[in-house]
Amino acid sequence: MSMIFISYRQEDCAPQARALFERLRQHHPGKVFLDASEVVPGDDFGAKIKAHLRQCRVLLALIGPGWHQAKNDDGILRLDDDDDWVRHEIASALHLGVRVVPVLIDGAPKLKKKFLPLDLHPLLSKTWMTLDIRNRFDQDVDYLLRKVIDPAISPISTPVD
Repeated sequence: MSMIFISYRQEDCAPQARALFERLRQHHPGKVFLDASEVVPGDDFGAKIKAHLRQCRVLLALIGPGWHQAKNDDGILRLDDDDDWVRHEIASALHLGVRVVPVLIDGAPKLKKKFLPLDLHPLLSKTWMTLDIRNRFDQDVDYLLRKVIDPAISPISTPVD
């Protein structure tokens, strides 16, 4: 089961999510979850997402420039919609005690409390990082692997008496 969960908005940063997924799975094959790669027609989308969230150790919350302004088909802000999957993924990970890393994509602004529903307020206390797909992608992903991913998914060693 996946240990690294990539949460993102399709319309906001799907190409960046795919590029990150491809790079991370080179280093950790079989341990990275991206819905577009794992969920196939006929799957129960919600059940699949929930199963991977329960198993993950790190959730990368990819936040593009339009992340907090995205609207559903009814014109309601997705972050205000209890049925929004991105909101659900992040809130669930925070509730489960998963390490959540806000990743600001290609110049996205830092999060502000006034734009977030109450269940996502803990996201504001998380140290964020940037991912610049055009200019620093390799360096940013190397940093992410070295400082966040590898330590989080390495087996915990126990001292031998």
